[in-house]
This record gives sequence, structure tokens and C-alpha cells, in this order.
Amino acid sequence: MACNSLHLTKTGLVGALCGIFRFNPRWVFLVSELYPGIEALPVRENYTLQSAQYYEVESSFAYHHMGEVLDHWAYKKGGSLAAQEVRDITSIIKYHDDHYWIKDSATVGMFWWERNNDH
Repeated sequence: MACNSLHLTKTGLVGALCGIFRFNPRWVFLVSELYPGIEALPVRENYTLQSAQYYEVESSFAYHHMGEVLDHWAYKKGGSLAAQEVRDITSIIKYHDDHYWIKDSATVGMFWWERNNDH
């Protein structure tokens, strides 16, 4: 079972999932946010996808101060933010309960594979 963690591995989600399948477990259960390329999940021929379900979940960010907001988004980008990016980010921030909020949501997929009996 892997819950929203395989994308943090050195090989990324697909590489880590391939590694899991190489161990030939009876079941593989994955919960992960969906992102570009996830539709290319590796499915070995001796496994059958038993279930794939998708859910929209709240995925907001809360920050203590504006510096934290801009540092986080620069980190996500992998470099400095351009002036227009700063304006775009600050235009969607809401201040509530002593925090700066960027409201967001994410689609999460739950996948369950079972190894076929003849393997």
C-alpha cells in the first residue's frame, strides 16, 4: 500500500510502482494525487486492475506571512518568481483566522490491482 508518497522517491511515482510490481505482491493499493502522466501507470500483465476511483478533495495552503507564501511558490517553481507571478499569487490570497490562504482542490485516485492466480 502506498498513500501519496511514491512521487517523493528518486524514481518518481511510475518508477517506484514498477519496483513494487517487481516484488510480485498479491495486491497493490495506491492512493495518489493525479498529475500529468499518471494515466501511464505501469500494469504488469499478471495483474488485473480491480478498482479505480477518483475523488475531488480540498487541498488548500495556509501560510503565516507573505514571505512564506512567496518562498513556497518559488520553491514549487524551482526558481525566482517573476513580477507577474507574484501579482497572480497575491491576487488569489485570502486572509482568514490569522493566516494567508490559497484555496485549492486536487483529484485523488485510488487504484487496486490483484495478481492473477496463475502467476
